[in-house]
Amino acid sequence: MFFDEKAAETIFSNSKEAVFLLYGDDKSKAEPFKKVLEEASHQLKGKVLMSDSKITEGLGSRLAEFLGVATDA
Repeated sequence: MFFDEKAAETIFSNSKEAVFLLYGDDKSKAEPFKKVLEEASHQLKGKVLMSDSKITEGLGSRLAEFLGVATDA
């Protein structure tokens, strides 16, 4: 699921385990990793939530800061 307000509430309000795929402005670089997460999500359904987000704006930026991910490279 894309990291938005609904995803944030599901993950953080309910203390759900989650894996995040964070990417910069070029989303195409994240596509191979997104496919791996999609495959894994079938095996982990109901156990771990998978979320992806752009870390250079909006909630994704706040998530990156919360997780300690540097957005400058």
